[in-house]
Amino acid sequence: MRTSSYTIYADLPDRGDEILLVHGYTGSIERVTREVADYLRWCESSKPPRPLFGAWAPEPRPTAPPPAPNAETLERLRRRGFMTTKTSDEELAFFVRIASSMHEESKRRPTWLFMPSYDCNLRCGYCFQDHLRTNTAYSHVLRPMQPELIERIFVAIQELAARHGMAPSQACKTDLTLYGGEPLLRGNRATVEELISRTSRLGGSGLFAITNATELHHYQDMLGSGGITGVQITLDGPRAEHDRRRIRADGSGTFDAIADNIDLALSKGVSVSIRLNVDRDNIAELPELARQMTSRGWHENRLLLAYIAVIVVDRNHPRRDRTLDSWEATTALTRLTEEDSATRMILGPTGMRRRDVAAVLAGRRSIRSLLRSTYCGAHTADYMFDPLGDIYACWERTGDARLRIGHIDASGHVLLKEHGAASTRATEDNEAKRRRHLPIASEEPTDATTWRSRNVTTNDACKRCRYALFCGGGCAAYALDTKARYLTNYCDGFQNTFRADVAAAYQSWSERSDPAEESRAG
Repeated sequence: MRTSSYTIYADLPDRGDEILLVHGYTGSIERVTREVADYLRWCESSKPPRPLFGAWAPEPRPTAPPPAPNAETLERLRRRGFMTTKTSDEELAFFVRIASSMHEESKRRPTWLFMPSYDCNLRCGYCFQDHLRTNTAYSHVLRPMQPELIERIFVAIQELAARHGMAPSQACKTDLTLYGGEPLLRGNRATVEELISRTSRLGGSGLFAITNATELHHYQDMLGSGGITGVQITLDGPRAEHDRRRIRADGSGTFDAIADNIDLALSKGVSVSIRLNVDRDNIAELPELARQMTSRGWHENRLLLAYIAVIVVDRNHPRRDRTLDSWEATTALTRLTEEDSATRMILGPTGMRRRDVAAVLAGRRSIRSLLRSTYCGAHTADYMFDPLGDIYACWERTGDARLRIGHIDASGHVLLKEHGAASTRATEDNEAKRRRHLPIASEEPTDATTWRSRNVTTNDACKRCRYALFCGGGCAAYALDTKARYLTNYCDGFQNTFRADVAAAYQSWSERSDPAEESRAG
C-alpha cells in the first residue's frame, strides 16, 4: 500500500502531537498522531505538483522511515482513503472519473442572472467595466433593459431550462440574481419590478441583488419576501477610507448613504452580505470599520454577514503591487483581530468555508457537499442576460460581445456559441470594435463549450493536486488576468487557507464537544 496522492495534512495548533487528515475525494476527516502522519508522508510515492500562481508552504517529509502503525490503524486509513492499493496512475484515472462525473451533475441546475443596465453611478478605480461609463464611445450600451427584451429573456429561460432537463414549472425555482453595472439605480425601477413580477409568476421566491446600495431606498417597497430578499453590498473601509475609493461621478463619497440603506434593508428582513474589499493600503483600517459597524448594531444582527475579499486587478494594472492574496489577507485579519476584539465580526475571505467545515464536524452536513469540480457556475450553468440581449457565462467578463457565449434573437430563441463556431449575429465585428474590453489572451474562451468544459481535470496541475476538489481550480477570469491563460489554475494561497480553516473549525468544534464522545467525520 501507499499513501493516497490526495491526502491533506493540517496542523492543529493546540495539539502539537496530533495532525488532522482530510482526504481530497472521499471527504474523510481523521485525527491521528504525528507519528501516523509521518508514516503517511513517508509512504507518498511522488512529490505533489507546484502551483502555477502564488507560493505554497512546504509539505515536510521525514528524513528516516518512521515505525508503521498497527494493522487496525492501517486498515482504517485504507478504508477512509488515506492509503490505497492503486498505483499513482490508477488513482489519477479514478480521480478524473469522479471529478468529471461531479462536473456533469453540477450542470443540471441553471442559474439566471439579470443585468438591468451596464450603467453605474459610481466610479471605483478598480472596476473592470469602468471604461463603459467614462468613455463616451460606449454610451450606447448604457441604456436599461427594455420591456420587449424582458419578454424575450423569459422565453429564452424556458428554452434553456429544457436543455438542462427542467420542466417549465421549475425554471425559476432556482438562483435568481440582479447584477450590473448597478442594477438598483433609480432609473431601473420599472425593469426590476417587471423582473420580480415575471419570476414570481414562474415560481420564483425572490431575487438576490449585487448592488452598491446607494439608491436602495428607491426600492423600499420591493425589499423583503417575494421581492429582493438578499443583497451583497460593498464597503472599502471605514467612512473616510471608503469615501476615497467608492465615489460618485462627481467625486463625492457614499459611505453614509450605503450605511443608511443597509439599516433599511435589515429593517425589511433582507439578508445583507457586506463585502469588504481590501488591499495593502486599507486592510489596517478594518478595526475602525468594525467599530463603525458595531456602533450601528450590525454585529448583533443575524441577517448581516461581513467578510473581506481581496481586490484582483489585471496583471498590467499600475497598482498590481498593492494587491494581496487570500492567505496574506487572512493572516493580516487574524493579527488585527488579536489586537482589537471588535474585528471579530469580520470573517476572512474563506470564513464561510470555515463555518461549513464546522457544520460537517457537528454532523449538520456532509463534507461531500464541500467538494466541487469547478470554481463557480461560469463553468456549469450560469446564464447572465445583459440589456443588449447577449448572454455571458462569467460576470467578470461582461460587456464585450467577443466574450459572450450567446445571444437571444428577436423571437426569444437562444443562439449559443459552441465549439468555437462564429456567432450568427451579423454585427458582431462592429460591436467588438465599439465595446472594447480587456485584451483577449491567446486562450481566452469565447464560446459556451469552452467555458462549460473547464474543471479540475482540464489542467495537469489541478488534477494531480490534493486540494483540487475543495478548490475547484480557482477563478478562470483571475487566471486570465494574472497569467493570460484560461486552462490554468489560480491558487490564491489556497493550501494555506484551507489547512488553517480546517484546523480552526476542528478546534472550535472540539471545544464544544465532550472529548469522551468526540467522533470523526466521514
